[in-house]
Amino acid sequence: MEEQKKKDFFISHASIDQKEAEWVAVTLENAGYTTILDTKNFQPAQNFVSAMNKAAIQAKRTIALVSENYFQANYTESEWTIAFANDPKREKGLLIPIKIQPVKLEGLFRTVLYIDLVGLIETDQAEAKRRLLNGVNSIVYGQHESNQRKETKARTPEYLLGLLNRKSQHKHFDDQIPGSTGMIEGRAHGFCVFGPRIEWPNAIRFTLSHLLEEHKIPFPKLAPEIRPLEAKLNLNSEKTRKNQPSISDLISAGEKQLCTLLSLRLGCSPEKPAILEVLQQKERPYIFYRELTSDEVRDQMFIAGLLLAWSRLIFGANAPSHFLLIVCEADYLNQSMWDRLFKTKSANQWRQNLQNLLLHYNLPKALLPPLSSPSVEQDVEDWFKNLNIDDQQRTMIRKALNNHTAIPLGNLKEILFPILQKHHSS
Repeated sequence: MEEQKKKDFFISHASIDQKEAEWVAVTLENAGYTTILDTKNFQPAQNFVSAMNKAAIQAKRTIALVSENYFQANYTESEWTIAFANDPKREKGLLIPIKIQPVKLEGLFRTVLYIDLVGLIETDQAEAKRRLLNGVNSIVYGQHESNQRKETKARTPEYLLGLLNRKSQHKHFDDQIPGSTGMIEGRAHGFCVFGPRIEWPNAIRFTLSHLLEEHKIPFPKLAPEIRPLEAKLNLNSEKTRKNQPSISDLISAGEKQLCTLLSLRLGCSPEKPAILEVLQQKERPYIFYRELTSDEVRDQMFIAGLLLAWSRLIFGANAPSHFLLIVCEADYLNQSMWDRLFKTKSANQWRQNLQNLLLHYNLPKALLPPLSSPSVEQDVEDWFKNLNIDDQQRTMIRKALNNHTAIPLGNLKEILFPILQKHHSS
């Protein structure tokens, strides 16, 4: 079967988890993906084993809905082991476990990163949808199957849009990452990006991942993997934080929160030595990102603590460097009517306060330059240099942007994506 005719995902599940499987299938299809699900795609009189084998071949990736029922079902082991056998080093993301029940992953499953939806499909479908799509998107758009196929796999419409208007961040990384050895000496590089949500549609795919892939410094082995840090944290709300804590106190508090986030993502103990051991053994760099909640955005000591604790991690000379990106929405600053009327704090003030705080704790380059809307005359024309499209497509893009001088990246995506998608499909 030709690659372009393959479905995106085969959803493997225990029969008792059919309701959750159907929800995952509908959510993915509403987001533009294609799926194979037994209750939808298998014929009543069809041999189940034959249908399952055909589905595993016809799908690019297998999603395993992990629960106690899953490991006790008759055919699920055959379904997920096909995907695992085709990707034994977990470089292609062919097997995507999704936890829907609090079950301990053992054996081969311990080596595969999973999406955590435990309890959310029943209680908070909005959060479940966010986690599902963030996790799936990071795998689909953040991994590349081989160096030989990197160009064709990476330069999707989503990827090309991610290269728009990021010159200032490129310069920031050039200043921050020290030479070619900086990528192989086991360093921890941490950054914070701040701005309105409309300036980074789909979050990280439009910032750090693309910047690093386009970076002049070559990766020692493989392009980075992108992994969200999504665990819920309890901030220490009893402190008004009027006084700056000592550096040791801030590192201690930040390390506790950081270890909580990393341990849940890596599936290990929330102790610093255990986390370091896991990251030291990784073959490729990891990009961890945290999209902060409104409370976390307002707590700049929390932000400084995470970055400070991360900067103190050393993975060893034989390990790749790993990256942490903290994403702060400017929209959160003026969330309530009270804030808008009486306590308005501009984005410039927020940035300056955080920059001063990071300078105080010797993290002068952790805050990235401000996000700004791409200019049509300069940024879009420069962006054309990254596009392998004909003059007709370029003319269509210029015509679509004829009435704009500068336009937020989110709005720009809505205009350009259909044009790029049409070109990509052809």
